[in-house]
Amino acid sequence: MSSQRGEYHFMPPHKGRLKVIGMVDAEQLSGVWGAALASAEGLPFFLLEADISEMDGQSPDARRATIKYFHSLPPFAIAVVAKTFAQRAIGKLVIKASRLLATDQGNLEASDFFKNSEQANEWLDSQVDMLKAKAGVD
Repeated sequence: MSSQRGEYHFMPPHKGRLKVIGMVDAEQLSGVWGAALASAEGLPFFLLEADISEMDGQSPDARRATIKYFHSLPPFAIAVVAKTFAQRAIGKLVIKASRLLATDQGNLEASDFFKNSEQANEWLDSQVDMLKAKAGVD
């Protein structure tokens, strides 16, 4: 029915980069989110760059699925790369809903928005000490 509209790359020891393209639905996101969850499994924390700069939109099912995946990750920080107001609005909606639906503080420790991957990665790298402290690792 649908083709995958995204990609995922793991950068050891604890960072991933997820990119989605075009109009996406939950089925299309399952492959990239499945890869992200697999690489984060067993890690004390995770850094995620979510590049939505080429995303045209996200179905309501895709937003719900993303929130579900957020709650399956270890404690994490997410840097969202978005170029347009609409992309930022979708990203903020998913992040806010994830925090509101969490029964406790949830796994999302920090989030921010950036115009490019370089800025996103600098910020993610700055979050390592905070995540290590929360996870109780050196």
